[in-house]
Amino acid sequence: RAAGGAGPPALGPPLVFSPGPAPPHPPPPPAPRPPPAPMALAGLWEGWKAPDGTWLKTFCIITTDANEKQALVHHRMPVILAPETWDAWLGEAPDVAALLRPCPNDWLVAWPVGRRVGKVAENDAGLLLRDPTAHPPRGLDDPPPF
Repeated sequence: RAAGGAGPPALGPPLVFSPGPAPPHPPPPPAPRPPPAPMALAGLWEGWKAPDGTWLKTFCIITTDANEKQALVHHRMPVILAPETWDAWLGEAPDVAALLRPCPNDWLVAWPVGRRVGKVAENDAGLLLRDPTAHPPRGLDDPPPF
């Protein structure tokens, strides 16, 4: 089914999400806590056929207001769906608006990371490492899940 004219609903597997560009002293980006069951981000996809016949496939993540933990960093967050809601999101429910809400605080973990996180050219596993020199605010200093 088309969702708001934007294309069919989709699920995106999260590992980590960052709230946006890093300020001079970046706060830790809350990351999905490894749950007992997998989680997924609510998204939409669309395909567009160019005049030359090639297809462009796009995907977007749906955001919502931040939960209390994420609000310490940013006012928005991705919609994180629990497994029991996936079928509803993918089309089995006529109205999915109730799913577009913040996840519970305990679904997220946050820890301080280095300044490289805000640099687009950086893309390696070291971005997830705890910054040993950071002094994060209360509520944003969970142990990394790995």
